[in-house]
Amino acid sequence: MVEIRNLSHRFDDGALGLNNVNLALGAGEFVVLAGENGAGKSLLMRHLVGLVAPTSGSILYRGREIGPQLKQVRQAIGLVFQDSGAQIVSLTVEEDVGFGPRNRGWSPAEVDLAITSSLEAVGLLGHRKQPCSQLSGGELRRAAIAGVLALRPEIVVLDEPFTGLDFPSVQAVLGTLVRLHQTGITIILLTHELDKCLALATRLVLMSSGTVIADGAPTDLWELITTTNVHRPPGGPEKLAEMTWLA
Repeated sequence: MVEIRNLSHRFDDGALGLNNVNLALGAGEFVVLAGENGAGKSLLMRHLVGLVAPTSGSILYRGREIGPQLKQVRQAIGLVFQDSGAQIVSLTVEEDVGFGPRNRGWSPAEVDLAITSSLEAVGLLGHRKQPCSQLSGGELRRAAIAGVLALRPEIVVLDEPFTGLDFPSVQAVLGTLVRLHQTGITIILLTHELDKCLALATRLVLMSSGTVIADGAPTDLWELITTTNVHRPPGGPEKLAEMTWLA
């Protein structure tokens, strides 16, 4: 669905944030994009939805450049930021989840259905009327995911979704992602905490210093994980099943 071709990004001070990145993202994948802080993961995904412009290279969605179709791309690709609280723009949960559909001009019935189905998907339907200020960190993260889901995306990208969350909250977020993936949504999970999620991945992409250094099945890339300064359990690929906090 998405093809990133020879993408580079140079900051105003001359520093190179992305260096000739090539990556293709297919339908129905669960991709873990791993690398230490500063590897370029977040910057790459911001390019994916047109929040920043590349210095060189291109991004295609379904075979077409994203620039002329940004409205469609931003509906098809939902990005959940690391600071998910910054995505909460309304006072109550239902108002916030319905914000995107209302802005798209959907009918009241369509908005209500989007709110209900999205909150059901993340396990927050019982919090529909609750003020967002009363949500826990894990609930806030899931509310941000629901706001993205309300626009019925094909791809959900999550930037360091476990930051600041306790064990039960991480489990709740992981359970939500597994359920979404089972419905056919492509999951792109950016993280340096592989111990929490790698067992769920169908594919692992390793980044370092703005470059994709490896892309493939997690078991095939096992020996390369430590080259990115990302923690990996001791032992061999047989330890892969232990790399999740989901029961």
